[in-house]
Amino acid sequence: MILVGRFLTGFCSGVYAVAAPIFTAEMADVSIRGTLCAGFDMMNYVYGAFVSWRMQALISAILPVIIFVMMLFVPESPRYLVQKGKTLEATSALLRFRGAYFKEQVDPELRVLKISVRNSQEKSCGWRDLMQLPVIRPISIAFIIYFFQVFSGIDPVLFYTVDIFSSSGANIDEYYSTIIIGSVQVIFATAGAFLVEYFGRRILLMISEMSMVCSFAVLGYYFFLKQQNGGVSPDGLGWLPLTSLIIYVVAYSIGVGPVGYMIMGEILPHHVKGIAGCVLTSAKWFMSFAMTKFFLDIINLLGNAGCYWLFGGFCLLGFFYIFFFFPETKGKTLDEIQQEFADSYIRGPRRSQSQMDATTPLLSPADASYSTSTNPGGYQSLREGNYA
Repeated sequence: MILVGRFLTGFCSGVYAVAAPIFTAEMADVSIRGTLCAGFDMMNYVYGAFVSWRMQALISAILPVIIFVMMLFVPESPRYLVQKGKTLEATSALLRFRGAYFKEQVDPELRVLKISVRNSQEKSCGWRDLMQLPVIRPISIAFIIYFFQVFSGIDPVLFYTVDIFSSSGANIDEYYSTIIIGSVQVIFATAGAFLVEYFGRRILLMISEMSMVCSFAVLGYYFFLKQQNGGVSPDGLGWLPLTSLIIYVVAYSIGVGPVGYMIMGEILPHHVKGIAGCVLTSAKWFMSFAMTKFFLDIINLLGNAGCYWLFGGFCLLGFFYIFFFFPETKGKTLDEIQQEFADSYIRGPRRSQSQMDATTPLLSPADASYSTSTNPGGYQSLREGNYA
């Protein structure tokens, strides 16, 4: 029974992990897309220390039920409705999502959306299309961000928090330390959802990665000193493991955590978003499984200090990758993001005519004039009566 429950939980979580960021990115206004796409973490850490695992499972089942009931009253994303030819429903959904009152207020966005959908429908969406160069770049970016998210060590750190504090020998109760770590994650995951639209994706990711580098460097040094001290915790440094992990969780929660999940919904090309999202999510969870499975083996091979320094090394590589290759998507519509990928491919080596046809502009200059990035007022200006 437990195995069946775990299978169903994993299956449904996988479906949710694909659908949620894509749906949110498609229905959200560009000015708040980052905030809405950033995920929020559960507080299992807090009540898990005081109740049995059966009660914890029952408590954890409440939120999915609440989400299910609430989603019954939420319309489909406007893009999906346009793809299905349901223009009236798409207009109604846009009015609701944008807080608008009149059809004229959402007509410009609907017109752009129709053009974008038509361009996407003209392209095939099979497995072979994942290998096209304009598609490979955004998929590879999303995969690499997932890779650095997993190899930052977040899953084993959270799953083995009690064991980590127990092995540190610090004079702090390992269960209450775990509660502190979980509470910090919840608080700063919420904060990260708002910071992502203020600072942008790249800056938060770089701050996050470098802060995690420093955290793991200090934590590894603590375990190195303990090893040099014959397995005895260094005097006066009992506070260091908890402080290091708090900084680590804060850094993860404001950058790599929320941005890692939201980026899939932002940068994947529309015509392969379903297939690519499934592949990326499956790869991400497989890497998470492998990292958690072999975490203790890594510690046995490298020692505690070597393991955390290894995680810090991956975070450092992630910092340099983001600095040199990760594009900023703040303030850009989904079509503008795809246009940038297409333009970067056009500037590459000479290609065949069929390849050039695959990268034709998503919007004509006239239709592209409607953009929330070039119209900072967004729907506020529409509500004030500026429909130009």
